[in-house]
Amino acid sequence: VPPTWGMTVGLEQILAARRAWLMVTGRHKAEILKRALTDPIGTDLPATYLRKHRDAIVLADASAAALL
Repeated sequence: VPPTWGMTVGLEQILAARRAWLMVTGRHKAEILKRALTDPIGTDLPATYLRKHRDAIVLADASAAALL
């Protein structure tokens, strides 16, 4: 039975989900969030694959979004 909800699931399940949320908090995550949204899509940073998702939402506090 495929999962119907999860906080930590594999990339395949995330990309197959109807909606995906990426929650990012803290200044220490600012650089990685910037890279997730701008680096080439690939295995170096799996979060880049969320850009291929049909309904992904990024929720970031001001500190995490400081470099955007």
